[in-house]
Amino acid sequence: MKKLLIIATGVSLLLYGYSGHSQENTRQQVNYLNISPENQTITAPVNSLVTVYAAVYYHSLWNNCYANCDIAYVSSNNGFVSLNYNNSILSSNETRIATMNFQNSVPETETYYFNYSWFDSCGYSGNSVYSVTIIYEDNCISDLDITANVTSNQTDIQDASVTITATNKIFNTAHAEYDAGTAVILNPGFEALENSTFEAYIEGCSNTLAPSTNNTSTNKSEFGNSFNVSLAPNPSQGAFKVKIDKDLKTINYSLYDFSGNTIVSDSLENTNSFTINKNGLPKGIYLLKIESNEGVMTKKVIIN
Repeated sequence: MKKLLIIATGVSLLLYGYSGHSQENTRQQVNYLNISPENQTITAPVNSLVTVYAAVYYHSLWNNCYANCDIAYVSSNNGFVSLNYNNSILSSNETRIATMNFQNSVPETETYYFNYSWFDSCGYSGNSVYSVTIIYEDNCISDLDITANVTSNQTDIQDASVTITATNKIFNTAHAEYDAGTAVILNPGFEALENSTFEAYIEGCSNTLAPSTNNTSTNKSEFGNSFNVSLAPNPSQGAFKVKIDKDLKTINYSLYDFSGNTIVSDSLENTNSFTINKNGLPKGIYLLKIESNEGVMTKKVIIN
């Protein structure tokens, strides 16, 4: 999993406690809690894991005061992963870090709200709402043609929201990962040489990838593709028809789950369509891989 680490900057937010003087103009700042930066706004690629840090600082003019601060996630928006904060006693002038993790596969702006409250041993308290807004951006192109070779000891990672078409060569000891939204097409000319590794994913502009192939090439390492595949219905509840735009002499197909486990596989001859019936599968994204003497095709299958 790729991880995008962001430490944002902003303006501090102060909560004040006051001594009990009756005159407004004689009030004296005694104790306060400071969370910095205040109400952060982050821009990050879709589905990246975003880690945000907030510094929690307590200050008291009275040396013997200490405080408890509690931070709780209160929003129901999608994408929140975890909050890590130690709510044990804070001494005066002590700083503690709150770590918040977010991840959202939907390219929409989300705001996450946290309620924080504090009280101290000198009788002062306060509460407020802290927010983190994440603007998710789709930072990859829709279709990508890959022609550049990946030379020995190099790594090539490419993303596209729709299709990737590859006609390049992956040389000895090189590694390539291609991630597309609907299909990774290996045209004549694509070749993964012996002792190279090649991985294709159907997720699209995502940092959490669903594995489809993990091939270390052998003597038969050249793949081409001269056919197209359609699925209907897709999404489905697990039963769908696979149609190929031409008759193929031999077909080997496998359906994988998000973790790369094989759900079903079979071999067929002299056909251009077949049906997969796996009702009852957990909801999620699956991968259908079809191999023939004319190429390899991978398609994203959505079970709802």
